[in-house]
Amino acid sequence: MADAASAGDRAGRRALRNTGVRAAAEIVGKLSTFLLFAVLAREVGQEGIGAFVFAFAFLGLGMVPIALGCDSYMLREVARDRAAADRLFFNVIALKLAMSVPVLALCFAGVVLLGYEGRTRDVVLVLAAGLLLDLLGKSLNGMFNATERSDLLAKSLVVQRVSTAALGIAALAAGYGVVTVAGLYSVGSALGYAVAVASLRRHVGVPRRTVDPRGWRRLIATSFPFAIQDVFTAMLFKLDAVILSLIVAEAAVGRYGAAYRLLESTMFIGWALNGAFVAMFAYLGRETDPTIGSVFQRSVKLALVVLVPVAVIMGVLAEPIVRIAFGSDFQAAAGAVRLLAPVVVALSLVTLCSSLIVTRRSPRTMIRITAPMVAINVALNLALIPSLEDRGAALAMLVTEVLFVAVAIRVAADEVGGLRWAPMVGAPLLAGAAMALPMVLLAGIPFAALAAGLLVYAVAFVLLERAICPSDLSFVASTFGRFLPARLASRAG
Repeated sequence: MADAASAGDRAGRRALRNTGVRAAAEIVGKLSTFLLFAVLAREVGQEGIGAFVFAFAFLGLGMVPIALGCDSYMLREVARDRAAADRLFFNVIALKLAMSVPVLALCFAGVVLLGYEGRTRDVVLVLAAGLLLDLLGKSLNGMFNATERSDLLAKSLVVQRVSTAALGIAALAAGYGVVTVAGLYSVGSALGYAVAVASLRRHVGVPRRTVDPRGWRRLIATSFPFAIQDVFTAMLFKLDAVILSLIVAEAAVGRYGAAYRLLESTMFIGWALNGAFVAMFAYLGRETDPTIGSVFQRSVKLALVVLVPVAVIMGVLAEPIVRIAFGSDFQAAAGAVRLLAPVVVALSLVTLCSSLIVTRRSPRTMIRITAPMVAINVALNLALIPSLEDRGAALAMLVTEVLFVAVAIRVAADEVGGLRWAPMVGAPLLAGAAMALPMVLLAGIPFAALAAGLLVYAVAFVLLERAICPSDLSFVASTFGRFLPARLASRAG
């Protein structure tokens, strides 16, 4: 048992290290992106932001076929066998480049046929290069995640986000508009991609330069279920903005874009956790040391510990958050923010469940789960947007994600042989409920509400965790005690 605990702790510490590095980079990147978005909102208003949000959503949907699910397939194979990179990596890159020509041509034709003109069309055109580079970069990110080197992914991410924000804010200060900012996004993507290539070469090793177009048909067939899953996932995240743009005014798209940007600014936590655990999901089993069940349970619990208080803060303090972030012109977006607050937690849980399922089962399992969720989301958007506009899109996302979590976590639990629910969810959820009470009472004084809520959450969580699952609390204390000076560590122990 001691050896098993030691192996579990080693895996946990490795995951915490990778999560911490990726999360730190994502915080820097998200703050940079958020700052750019906030400045852009003040400079171009709701309609300008609406054009920017639509372009990202439209291209995000349209360019999904370029990847063809190859990155998810490659990550799984390389995590299991590093030698798989030699036959997959450059074939995946070459296949993406070949697919980009017809797909981008169709995207450009589609934006014209749908009647988008002027600024919106121009943003789509200049943003396409950056999003293509992002898609190519996902292949390098897959290599970093498969080899459990989140630090390398973090480096390129920081370069891309910080450079894009710096260039974009400078352009806005000089009097340029949203089209120029979209073009500078592509410049930042190019810089981030260059750093990722250099990191791969220096720290992981460049796979053998093998490109065999004759094998692409088999590669596409093998990764096709992953591609279908990617299509449905993109639809779930992007289709609401497109539907909004077709039904209501561009200002509503801008408000929803602002609310969604707040939601998106928290998603780095789920991505960081997924990047840290996904390789383990691929190579661990029910009888390994540690077991896949214990590792998955720890990943879910860590997501809850971090994100439950974030969701409470967004829900209770929606109005001041929107006002501080985007200005008083976007005050009406607070309703959508409040509805999206629980989605902060749901999205992270769905990400972890999906990652576990597609690395251990056929991705068709996730397709059977995701496809109905997309249909529900589209139906809810069409029913709710005409009367509720941006709040309707937010409500549709909330209902969809709650249903998604309920189904996905049940399938994941069956895959790992069951979960211990009380130790996994008890302390974070109960502490979050305790946190909400003082925040609601002090909502008129936002900073006091924030301080009181975080203090109550921390105290309540420690007390509850000591009662419900003291072993996890001891693990955290011992892990962080390793980074303290010896004298302090001995006192902590």
